Amino acid sequence: RKEVNALFVYVLSCHSKPLMPCQPRKARLLLKGGKAKVVKMVRRNNRQLHKATIRKGGKRQRNTAPKYVHGFRLFDCVKHQGQTCFVFGRRSSGYFDLRTLDGAKVHASASYKKLAVVQKASALLVERRAAFPPVS
Repeated sequence: RKEVNALFVYVLSCHSKPLMPCQPRKARLLLKGGKAKVVKMVRRNNRQLHKATIRKGGKRQRNTAPKYVHGFRLFDCVKHQGQTCFVFGRRSSGYFDLRTLDGAKVHASASYKKLAVVQKASALLVERRAAFPPVS
């Protein structure tokens, strides 16, 4: 008997209910049929919080931007020039790195003045895509 190392994909239904893990082919068919959606789990603190050297007086300098910059947080779903994307990087000056869920860069340094919040960040990122009808 031959053992196969199968790769399983975790899928959520359209109603955000978890389905049983399935093969990538089945997941593609569910996505194409509009019966599932693309979801990505994200970590919050994946960087060093403070600088290694301690300042005079025992104060530690932050290595990351504050949690909220001009009302925007990491992984918020925002609208920039009519396109929906996610905040993947933030700068304390108010400029953000915007990308789609698959990592395609929308804008490297967009101002907070040109952004509008679509949905606040949660543990799961959800991006709705248009489903194409099956080709016969």
